This record gives sequence, structure tokens and C-alpha cells, in this order.
Amino acid sequence: MQRSVSPAAKYMVAFLLAAAFLLNAAILPAGAAAKTESAAEYGIFLKDKYNLTVAPKATKGDFIQYTAAILGNPKADKEVAFTDIAAADPLYASAAALHGKGILGGTTVEPKQPLKPLVAALISLRAANLQELALTYPKEKVDKALVKLGVPVKSVTGTTAQELAAAVDTGLIPTEFYGEFKNNAAASTALTQALLGKVLTINGKYKQYIGYVSDADIYSKFYTAYTTSNIIQIPKLQEVVDRALKQDIVTGYNLKDSRFDANFVESLSVTYGHSNVKHALQLIGLLRSEGIDAKVQFEPKIIRFHSYERMGHAND
Repeated sequence: MQRSVSPAAKYMVAFLLAAAFLLNAAILPAGAAAKTESAAEYGIFLKDKYNLTVAPKATKGDFIQYTAAILGNPKADKEVAFTDIAAADPLYASAAALHGKGILGGTTVEPKQPLKPLVAALISLRAANLQELALTYPKEKVDKALVKLGVPVKSVTGTTAQELAAAVDTGLIPTEFYGEFKNNAAASTALTQALLGKVLTINGKYKQYIGYVSDADIYSKFYTAYTTSNIIQIPKLQEVVDRALKQDIVTGYNLKDSRFDANFVESLSVTYGHSNVKHALQLIGLLRSEGIDAKVQFEPKIIRFHSYERMGHAND
């Protein structure tokens, strides 16, 4: 046999499917209404990507640390003289960083206080960079959102009311948790997970996908993603790995564009790669035919590898 390097990079189709049934989610029929992430899904994502588990009775201090963690544990631009936490406190770095970003205000943190829904929502809205939008809200728009939330209009005022209203209108606060704001009890674990998940989503740090297997237009979405994607070109890197391939240092390589990374929970995902888009579409069809719903993402990649040719003779 004679080995040869594939003469051209072969454009491969790659897409990921996160199996929803593994999360005990309902297997939805084709054409079902738009689906939203559950607090449980956000919780699994937080644990998998950030090793973060929300405490059953989280405090404000806990939520500050959670928020700093999903924002990448930013460094504080300058020291802050908090009145109730010292610079040596484990919470200080997170609180100072959020203070520097305008997510926390004032110099009193109250880290031991039970986390209240209002406090969690305000921190989340600022962490999601929606505060500027909130400050444009006129009173009529604020009142309308607060009524929807079930919070008495006169119970919150000023910028707090504007921020809370924006958290409602932007979907930062899922509708199923409106009752917690009306009761003003400690925030539930589910609400805490949902708010953190929404912050990740709005900041582009959550899962990325083009749709669900059950979407009526999923074939069109996938094919459009395939036909409009570009093969990534990294000349300097490709020159190095091509040389390594020719010198038998490696037997092949894959290059993927991180902008298309699905960011799914790996243990709940299936990756399928192929150079022919029709086979990917057939797999989506197979899942639909079996009543299995899942998120779908398209990830283009380039692959080069050694190929082998058998050298023959006329009298073989």
C-alpha cells in the first residue's frame, strides 16, 4: 500500500445533539411550541461548566460569588472599603469586582442575609448589562411590568423599579417565578439557577444551537447553516500541521471554529460528523421518527488525514 496525504482539506459536517430525554424533559412532538430552558437544565450546566452548585438556602454573599464565577471571576480595578467585609474575607474579591462593574452599589454588602428575589434580580440585570436599558423606562412602562409581576407599584421606586421592570420585560425573570417576588420570601434554588442561567444566556456564555429536532423548520435551519458557513482559514497553523502530517508526526487533524461551539453539557450530548449534509439531515429525521427531541447545533470543521492506496499489477 502507498500512503498519501489527502490533496485537499475535506470539509466535514459536524453537529451536536443534546438529548433532552436524559434530563427527564418531555419528548415533544414535531411542530411543538417554542421551548425554554428549565431551572434544572441551568443547574446541570452550572455544575458542569463552572463546578457551581446553588446552595438550598443561598445568601446574598453566595449569589455574589456565583455571579462573579460565571462572569469569569473578574479582578477588581481598585480596592473598596466595605463596611461589613474585610479585604481578607474570601468574599471580598468577588464583591469588589462586581462593585467595580457597577453590579453592586454602596459599601454595605450584607453577605449573610438570605437571598431575596428582588436582590437576585437586580444583581442579575446588571450582570447581564441591561441596566442602561432599564434607565430609559418611563413610569407607565415600569408600572405595567410591575403589575404583571404581581408587585405593588408603590412598593418599589426609582431606579430599583426601572431595573425590576426591565428584568420582567426582557425575560430575565421567567414567568413561573413571578410568585416569589410577590411573596418576598427567600429566593428558591430554582429561581437562583434560572437567573444565573439567564445571565449566561444574555452574555453569550450558554448553549448555542440553531433549534430543536421537533421544530417544524429544523431541516431548513440546518441546511441554511450548512450552506452559509465558511471553511475557516488559518494559514500559519495549517502550514505547521500539514508539515507534521507529511512527516508522520500526526496521522490527521481537525480544525474547528470556536464561534460555532455548541457549549453543550458533554455527558448529555452526541456528536456526529460527516462530509455529506444529507446524512446529517437523515439523522435528524431518525430522531424525529423515534419521538426523541434534542437541541441541534451545526459546527463546521476542516479535516486532513493520511489516505492509503493499494498498488496493484495487471496479473494480480
